[in-house]
Amino acid sequence: MAASDAPRVLIVDDNVEFAGLIGTLIGEQGLVPVVVHTARDGIAQLEAVAPAVMIVDLLLPDMTGHRLLEAVVRRGSPPALYVMSGVFRGPAQQERVEAIAPLAGWFEKPFETRHLVEAVVTRVGQQVVDRKEHKKVGEITGAFDINILDPVDLAPQPVSDDLDISIDVDMDEEWNEDTEAAQIAPRRRAPRAPSRPQPAPFDGVTTGFGRVHTQSPAEVAAGLRTSLRTGTLAQTTMPRLLNAFYVAQETGEIVFEREDARKIVYFDAGVPTYALSNLDVDRLGAFVRRHLGLSEAQISHAVRLAQESEKMTGDVLVELGYVDADLRTDLLAQQTWTIIRSLFTWTTGRYVVGFKVRSHVPPVALKEDTTALVINGVRDLFELDRLQRLVRPELRPHPSPNSPFPLYQLPLTDPEALLLLKTTGDLTVAGLCEVIRGQLDERHVLATLYSLLTLGVLVA
Repeated sequence: MAASDAPRVLIVDDNVEFAGLIGTLIGEQGLVPVVVHTARDGIAQLEAVAPAVMIVDLLLPDMTGHRLLEAVVRRGSPPALYVMSGVFRGPAQQERVEAIAPLAGWFEKPFETRHLVEAVVTRVGQQVVDRKEHKKVGEITGAFDINILDPVDLAPQPVSDDLDISIDVDMDEEWNEDTEAAQIAPRRRAPRAPSRPQPAPFDGVTTGFGRVHTQSPAEVAAGLRTSLRTGTLAQTTMPRLLNAFYVAQETGEIVFEREDARKIVYFDAGVPTYALSNLDVDRLGAFVRRHLGLSEAQISHAVRLAQESEKMTGDVLVELGYVDADLRTDLLAQQTWTIIRSLFTWTTGRYVVGFKVRSHVPPVALKEDTTALVINGVRDLFELDRLQRLVRPELRPHPSPNSPFPLYQLPLTDPEALLLLKTTGDLTVAGLCEVIRGQLDERHVLATLYSLLTLGVLVA
């Protein structure tokens, strides 16, 4: 089936990274995802592309998903409707929505995205493509110290013929031929009939989750067949990527690259389970040296034996009697936590996401869950000027009607808990900074608000 004839799936969710993730997985199944982030754009794209399926999040920035669904039903002949929500949850909420519109499916965040994807594919009468496990994207060449990803220009690129993904277009902007030439591709596509216009091609910048990654020769030679996404950290943050994987309950890896630095974080069912880095300060030998006081000669000896035997350095350290197995596990967890935290400071560089790839190292249990990683990491590592760009002073944050995380699970200090109590929607961010000035400084207020907005505990 040609991409132009494939069923279209309209995805409306203001969680940019999560919407991009869903769109990627839908596209991997041979369908054409159209990703937008507001109800207004959802209505516009519904008219423009005539989707077979529409996936709606109930909490949107310009109106609730309930009102959007009412508008869809009023138009007549609605597409198959799937609803997602991390806020409006429970049987009563589902019944309320079903009274508005006939639903093909109801999904409460977090959930395993494969269930939604498989339901959509089956609904349009196609066979589900088996998502086989693949070699790790980050270790295709076997030379971890060498970046395997070819340098890319993170400006908009031509669309791959293998994956035709669409994004939202700002309806307030004039979409003319000059804009199209600059943002789509030098290669022009055949025009569509007026009743079935071509949606704006996916460029990976607007969505923040990343454009299709062109596989390197090493990846092709290794037989990598997983769907990859590449993007820039100028468009997103590590906390948002962590939360996207958690909400989607996805398994895979994210490779981060900046200049000569290269780090990989593995996930299993949405939870980070292991991380690697090519920087000496992040390696296991450095942790052993810092925590156990081993000499440089001992570390070098272990590393050399590991390279000669193609074993992991940690396994060799145990065999040599330098560490015991339990301590090795603790050190791996500390190493993973440190690498993840270091990525909170990255505001430049790029990332590549590979789905359904696993680490060969048994999962390690971190001392912090996703909420603690995000809250503590932002509090400790985000600078004031960065937070001022991320959290606008005119926003009016208020509690989510149904927080995806129990409040007792949030590692908040007493002043941060007080700030949460004051975020009722009556005060802007600037007002909150003022009323709690005696308890928290501006950076601390913005860090707390950004963390809670990222996790969906607050909405704005």
